[in-house]
Parts: sequence; structure tokens; C-alpha cells
Amino acid sequence: MTGHVRRTGGEQRAAARLTIPDALSLARLMSVPILWIVAFLRGPFWLGIGLAAAAFTDVLDGQIARRSHRTTARGSQLDSIADHVLTASTVLWLVWFRPDFIDERLPWLATWAILGVTALVVSWVRFGRIGDLHLYSAKVAGLMGYLFAIWLLLFGTYNTTVFYVLMATVFVGSGESLLVVATRKTVTAHVGSIFLSSDSR
Repeated sequence: MTGHVRRTGGEQRAAARLTIPDALSLARLMSVPILWIVAFLRGPFWLGIGLAAAAFTDVLDGQIARRSHRTTARGSQLDSIADHVLTASTVLWLVWFRPDFIDERLPWLATWAILGVTALVVSWVRFGRIGDLHLYSAKVAGLMGYLFAIWLLLFGTYNTTVFYVLMATVFVGSGESLLVVATRKTVTAHVGSIFLSSDSR
């Protein structure tokens, strides 16, 4: 006889309980309005310090989730939402505090933005949700992007070679994300790369 498996009260409470990785993702999301206040009151240097702390939670929550084998669909979606909100805010902070950098590199940055937004739109159209992919290439691109933005906010300078390496990395990450959501019939947070099976990590 088939049917739905009913969870006990303890199992339901366990499923609803906020895990440490989920709490870190939530803290990163909630840090965004605080960082905006820091930006208004303290300027780019202290904003850079705050961004570094927020970015650290991005590294930490994934590590804890994988090592404790406590990855959840809820946590994966929360992690992706926090990443997208923090990334969008970081771009706006750079426009605000480092306009010369934006003017110098606008074609590159605009191309990256279009590629990333296209991947999100395709994911929404095909699967009805913001993509919660955790591709290896996107993880590397995200980490490098955070480090570059933090340095730029703290010191107002950047290395041209490092910038081009960053652009190559984010193009690969965004391009692979677009290919995954455009070509796969189903996508999950367990897709590590388009070259791997859908259940790989």
C-alpha cells in the first residue's frame, strides 16, 4: 500500500529546527541592512571589514554543512538568496564608493551582470525558483569576487592583472551556471559541475 509517510512530532521539529549552516546563511542575509547602515555612517573602509565578516560566513556555512552531512533544500535556497542579495549590494557599494573603477571597467562588469542575470531568469522560467546551484566554478568566482571587492573598498586600488583573472573566473562560473539551468531537465544543489552527473557534489 502506497501513501505519504507521516512524520512524528519529533521528526517535524527536527526538520524545522535551524541548523548551524542555515543560521550562518540567515545571519549573512540579515547582515546586509546592517552593512548598508555601516556604509552610510562609517564609509568604505569599515564597510570592507563588515563585508569580509559576511563573506566568511559564506565559506563557513558550506564547509559545516558538508562535513556534518546536514545539507538541506531549505538551507541551500537560503544560502543562494543570501549570496545574491549580498552580491547585488556589493556591486551597488562599489558604484557608490569606487565610481572610477566602475567607469574604467564598465563593459566587463556589464557583460558579467547580464550573464549572471540571464542565468537567474532562465532558472526562474524553467524551474520556478532562483537557482540554488553550488557549482565549483561559481564557488571559486564568488570567493575571488569577495576578496577583490573587499580590497577595493578597504584601499581604493586594484591590480589590473588580478582584475582580468577575476573576470575570466566569473565568466566561467556564470556561463556554466547558465548552461546547467538551460540544458538540465532538473537541477539540484548537488550539481558540482556541468561535466558531472546531477547527483555529484
